[in-house]
Amino acid sequence: MSKTALSRQPVGPPGTTGELITRLRLSRGLSMSTLARNAGVPTSTISRIETGRMQPSLAMLRRIAAAAGFRLVVRVTDVPDGNHWEVCL
Repeated sequence: MSKTALSRQPVGPPGTTGELITRLRLSRGLSMSTLARNAGVPTSTISRIETGRMQPSLAMLRRIAAAAGFRLVVRVTDVPDGNHWEVCL
C-alpha cells in the first residue's frame, strides 16, 4: 500500500481504541487485511474496532498490538495518591 493511500484512510473516532489501532497500523504501513492476518482475526474485526463498532478485549488488543510490532502496556493509576500499577501484556 502506498504512503498516499495510507494517509487517506480514515482514523477512528478521536480518543478511542479504534483511533489507537488505526494509528498503530498506519505507523507500520499495514493494511487492515495484513494486520488482521498477522493477529489471526478477520479483516472485518479490525474494521469494526477501527470504526468504533466493536470494543476488543485486552487479550485481543494485545494480539493486535503485537501483530503491528508493539507491546501493550496497561497502566492503572489511583488518582488521589498518585500510586499506579503497570501491567505488560
